[in-house]
Amino acid sequence: MDQLIVQLKGQLTRSKQISTEQLDQDLDTPFLGCKTVGEHVGLTLMYEATHMRKNQAMKRMIEHVSVKN
Repeated sequence: MDQLIVQLKGQLTRSKQISTEQLDQDLDTPFLGCKTVGEHVGLTLMYEATHMRKNQAMKRMIEHVSVKN
């Protein structure tokens, strides 16, 4: 779990370090409709944002239930 947290915290920094030339590179194998590195980075960031929203909603639910009990 600790390793996952470290990797997720550094993901945006690593994504910003990808050059324009790298973003335009084709993937060897398309993944979930993404054909370039840039498309894949965008998809990854979108998925991460979705998971963050879900985690925040779950946290609010837990806090709400805790307050009631």
